[in-house]
Amino acid sequence: MSLKCILPVARFLLSKRTLSVGNIQSSKLFQCRRLASSSSLPNEKEVKPSERQIPRKLRKKRPVSSAIPRVTREPSVVAMALSESLNIQDIVHDQNISNMFNVSSIDDEFEETIHLAKKLEYVINPAELSELFVFRDGVVVFWNVESSQRAQILRDLERYAEGVYDSVIVMDEQDRMFFVVTDQSSSLIRHDRFQLSSRHGEAQHNSNDSILERFALSQAFAASVKVGVWESLLNNLAEPLSNATKSLTQGIIPWSRKQALMRSGEFAALRHSINLDCTLLNKDFYWERPELEKYYTISARHFSLGRRIGMLNSRLDYCEELVKMVDNTIALRHASTLEWMIIVLIVIEVIFDVLHFADKSPSKVIVVNGDSEAGHRKAAFTENLEIIDADKTKAIPIYRVTDAEGQIIDKSQDPQFDKETALKMYRTMTQLNIMDRILYDSQRQGRISFYMTSFGEEGNHVGSAAALEPQDLVYGQYRETGVLLWRGFQMIQFMNQCYGNSDDINKGRQMPVHYGSKDLNFVTISSPLTTQLPQAVGSAYAFKRQPNNNRIVTVYFGDGAASEGDAHAAFNFAATLKCPIIFFCRNNGYAISTPTSEQYGGDGIAGKGPAYGINTIRVDGNDLLAVYNATRAARKMALENKPVLIEAMTYRVGHHSTSDDSTAYRCDFRTWTTRSPGGSVLRDGHPVAAWLTDVLAEVVRPSGRWALDVSRNPVC
Repeated sequence: MSLKCILPVARFLLSKRTLSVGNIQSSKLFQCRRLASSSSLPNEKEVKPSERQIPRKLRKKRPVSSAIPRVTREPSVVAMALSESLNIQDIVHDQNISNMFNVSSIDDEFEETIHLAKKLEYVINPAELSELFVFRDGVVVFWNVESSQRAQILRDLERYAEGVYDSVIVMDEQDRMFFVVTDQSSSLIRHDRFQLSSRHGEAQHNSNDSILERFALSQAFAASVKVGVWESLLNNLAEPLSNATKSLTQGIIPWSRKQALMRSGEFAALRHSINLDCTLLNKDFYWERPELEKYYTISARHFSLGRRIGMLNSRLDYCEELVKMVDNTIALRHASTLEWMIIVLIVIEVIFDVLHFADKSPSKVIVVNGDSEAGHRKAAFTENLEIIDADKTKAIPIYRVTDAEGQIIDKSQDPQFDKETALKMYRTMTQLNIMDRILYDSQRQGRISFYMTSFGEEGNHVGSAAALEPQDLVYGQYRETGVLLWRGFQMIQFMNQCYGNSDDINKGRQMPVHYGSKDLNFVTISSPLTTQLPQAVGSAYAFKRQPNNNRIVTVYFGDGAASEGDAHAAFNFAATLKCPIIFFCRNNGYAISTPTSEQYGGDGIAGKGPAYGINTIRVDGNDLLAVYNATRAARKMALENKPVLIEAMTYRVGHHSTSDDSTAYRCDFRTWTTRSPGGSVLRDGHPVAAWLTDVLAEVVRPSGRWALDVSRNPVC
């Protein structure tokens, strides 16, 4: 067995006796002789190699001899790391500290460190150097401060410490160096001692230059102690890794996923503190003070800061790689477990399918209350094989009140408008028609960028708007100008919106004809097609959830929008959630240039309603009275949380927009352009026809814009 000579320095350090070089040599010789004289110590139990605990190697920042107190009582510098950080601002304002010390910053622009020197009334020898530097990173460096005073100062500073270190680590990692004032012109470190220049003598040691020089030496000294604390913390964190590696060699995963994550976080936090949080290693203060930087560099080189930081990061790399490997192994095991679970479930499903296939017994049918429900709808059974012919399915009829001659077909269907209401309805339709002509011409003259007319559809605008209540919420598409006009939107407001001037409600953020008014319960129009339908259903569902609800939602859309997926979603949600909503479809015959015959088959848009479970009516969109009656009845039904679909059959007399030329794909507009914007109200046989004389004189005749200029449209 090999002989080991043990140097019992720690025993002398803990005792009060003085240790000299001769004592060290004689003690070392004594120990070597004692070990050589016997192969084993007396009363020593034999320990197997596998059971012997290997002691952790002591970290040495400097030679061991530097920690041995010298016979001469030289002044010393002591550095202690108390915590992760110290609250410098609160320390400055501490009453106990400010009563005894003059507290000052190292520099007006550097607030990371403060300098404390005793006030004259507490100093026995003013010529003696005695001070301390307090660093924000939780380190205090004492210059020639007695141990009793250090203890008192540390008690005062503990109140402002954040992330306090364990007292064992604080005491183990504190460091001491002696200093002496020499006649040299420059300070340096020699023989493990600060050898200060003559400027640190009795007369000049309080000068600003001397304090800054000692600060530079102290900062590197403080950084060395801080690095020592990090080394101890890393040792403590790395100790469990030894057992982890042994477990891995035996094929055992030592941690859970959470434990691996916690250990990874601990190493990451320590690396963050070393490389990002600590200002002791930052040399920004010396950029404009090169004469001080050399002292910091001398001290940092003496304590091997660069090499020690590099070693710390290298050890952290290894530790993090090991933790990452364990975490990846845990993840792979978890993934493997999931794969086996899936395989087992598939096998179970296959077994059940095989058993079901092998079972020849007839299937059981469960009957509830004598009826069977299939696909949510109740239906009777039949023995006749019959496939429903879509072409032979009865179409939903078009509801109307007046005939082509303007006569009321069934007197019971007459809504019996009073004179004021009838005149307002006709006046609104006429104003809408005239405004469309003016703004259409304005676009052609280059005054506005875009416009869409409502020619031929004024009746379904006003008829439906008159049947609603002011509190009902309206979602429009872009051809519901008459609804807003009926609710009180002023002509000047339409103009402001189309011109996008400063008086526009939307401040020009929308393109022309994208109106909206919060006060009139009209949601702002959006360009993307059909987006308003699901939004309207959401609003209706919100109304339904309100107690004592008396509001419904009416959403307008065209026949083209009915072919979009959003329409399907809206119909389905409204039917299943039973929302108080009216779907008002303006079927004007064309989706821009695509006729309805090419958009869908079957019974058109109204035919979709019953399929979704929505109450449906098809109405003559040019019959003002029919539109009013249908909307009024639909609103009453919607208040009972029964959604209703109204398909208003009308015709788009004008182009789709100012960007469209409808003469390129249709030629039947000539018949429709001869009809007045008032629809059935203007027909001679209607009882209110006599009331319209004043309106014609007031609105229509003076405008000079009544008749369409058919000659502008080429003959097909």
